[in-house]
Amino acid sequence: MAIAGRIVEVSPHCVYQGTVYENRVVVETDESRFGCFDPDMNALESMIGEHRDMDIYPALPTSVEPANEDEIGTEPNERNPDDYTDHTFCGRVVSKTDS
Repeated sequence: MAIAGRIVEVSPHCVYQGTVYENRVVVETDESRFGCFDPDMNALESMIGEHRDMDIYPALPTSVEPANEDEIGTEPNERNPDDYTDHTFCGRVVSKTDS
């Protein structure tokens, strides 16, 4: 899902012998602030402060439930919103793939 927001932090998540293999990115939208896992290292430190349309892919969704139109948005993990786990994303399902 694409989310418009500002990149506020890019930090190494997985480092081995001085090489960074994955990042954690913190994003601010008009409604919230939350962390994302960036395994492909698409976000660079030079992008901090930039507004971007970002594709967010929930890695292990635990449920998909009907929602009202006014519930669309992101609810960050209350315990640690800058982490990349346990956020709630509400939006529209526009397609699916068979697995």
